[in-house]
Amino acid sequence: MESAPISLPPNASLLLAPPLIGVTLNWWLYGIFLMQYFVYVNNAGTRDGKFLKGVVHFLFVIDTAQTLMVMDDVFFWFVYGFGDINRLSRFNLAAIDGPFLDAVITFTVQVVYCWRLWKIGGWKVLPLFAASLSTIALVGGLIAGIHSTIDPTHERTAVYLWLIASAVTDFVVASSMAYLLMKFRKNTASQNTTMSTVKRIFLLTLETNAVTAAVAIALVTFFLVPALSPPKTNMYMWLYAW
Repeated sequence: MESAPISLPPNASLLLAPPLIGVTLNWWLYGIFLMQYFVYVNNAGTRDGKFLKGVVHFLFVIDTAQTLMVMDDVFFWFVYGFGDINRLSRFNLAAIDGPFLDAVITFTVQVVYCWRLWKIGGWKVLPLFAASLSTIALVGGLIAGIHSTIDPTHERTAVYLWLIASAVTDFVVASSMAYLLMKFRKNTASQNTTMSTVKRIFLLTLETNAVTAAVAIALVTFFLVPALSPPKTNMYMWLYAW
């Protein structure tokens, strides 16, 4: 005897699909990061100092923990809570593996970039400004994560503070790297090998910061647009789960 189909709300696809897309993207990006990590450990990492090596190992550990926590969220929502649409409004570990750990990871990476701007460009004020913005984003992400753990709602002021400050920091870093790239291109035009290496490093930085800034802006948009914001949809979660 067939059981009656589970009754779902009209917006079920906008509630169920984004978390699954986000988790899939999370594992895909983690696979790329895992490959980069082992390449770094086996080759490039031998030239870095203890500080940078420690940062890379720290990011590997925390990103691995975050990915495993995301899978626990998937089981909480779609396995243990199968058929219970109300489970999607409960964060489980998502408040920690989302804004909390994302803020820590982003802050760590951005501070390293600020350090590189200070070392490579010889600047002081701009890296300090970017690091200050990154600290503001960190505080906003930590507050958003802690608040969502205690109360299953979004502390939107903290979320906006986290995402906007992080996006501005990425923009500042990317713009600064673009300027330094043009400067190095002019000063080392005759050194093809050196310029090629520098160009690859800087372009990777530009692409990374441009993508993270775009993700932060998209997340803010999902919260600001009433038709897309929670609890009407979970559109933000296809980026949130990264």
